[in-house]
Amino acid sequence: MPDTKEPRYSPVFNTEDADFRLISSDNVIFSVHTLILQLASSVFKTMLSVPQPAQKLTKELPFVELTETGTTLELLLQFIYPMKSPSYLSFNHFAEVLEAASKYAIEGTVDALRLLLLSPRVDAERKSIQIRPSLAEQDPLRAYAIATSMGWKAEAIQASTLTLRTNLTSSASSSELDNMPTKYYRWLNEIHEERRVFFRRLLEEFDDEPSEYRVKKCKDCGMDPLAIWWDDYLQRATTSASARPLGDRVFDLNILFPPDDEVDEFGCQSCPSLAVPLETLYALSRLKLKLSKRKESIKHKYINQATSATSGAA
Repeated sequence: MPDTKEPRYSPVFNTEDADFRLISSDNVIFSVHTLILQLASSVFKTMLSVPQPAQKLTKELPFVELTETGTTLELLLQFIYPMKSPSYLSFNHFAEVLEAASKYAIEGTVDALRLLLLSPRVDAERKSIQIRPSLAEQDPLRAYAIATSMGWKAEAIQASTLTLRTNLTSSASSSELDNMPTKYYRWLNEIHEERRVFFRRLLEEFDDEPSEYRVKKCKDCGMDPLAIWWDDYLQRATTSASARPLGDRVFDLNILFPPDDEVDEFGCQSCPSLAVPLETLYALSRLKLKLSKRKESIKHKYINQATSATSGAA
């Protein structure tokens, strides 16, 4: 039932030729056309075939009270009606409209939202049009949870790769994540660990450059600045890749060469200054290329699941 707020009319859906009204949970009234609703939704078609009472609030028009908020219904109707559909949605609005579209079996809107999940968003509400990252790029874990719940395999696979940019243990909670089956979360944990193992193996197999390029050890204390830098870098890179398994940030300057105040002093006053040979940097760039070519995703999980199901049926 609508709450106790004063009724107000939607500024977008308030035409005189409407023959029906929808009332949101927060008492926003939408004047709509039953023909459009019935064509868009089998649920609305059934709902509107039942005679609705006319009351003083809605004058001569019949109405139905819905559980969705006014914001959700207005966005939903913009997708249903032959008008410009919203191209820029927050993740919360996206999830709410998708839930409503699924509830009312509005397949066209569900398909449109499916495309929006991975598409760059056009923000035309500002003075200059801005292209913003897709919802999946903004919050890949939430996008993955939605895609798996909807049975969108292609989107789930792509979102699973995008989650490698995040730390699963520190991701913000949402209703989609809370309700995601354990199987799909386990799949994510597995590909994250596979990525970490691959990264560690790359570092273990790393062969930088011939010894003649290396900085010589200090004659006074015997320390090797380059070797010390490399050991410290390995620790920083491993920590970074553990939190963000994609591993792309391990080649950032703040990981390669952190500020002086974040690095412990080493050696003596006679130690030569650190000079990382170009060959080492070239070798690191080759390592980066190997890492970028590897594309972890849950695709093989779906394949294995389908294979198991086929084998079981046989």
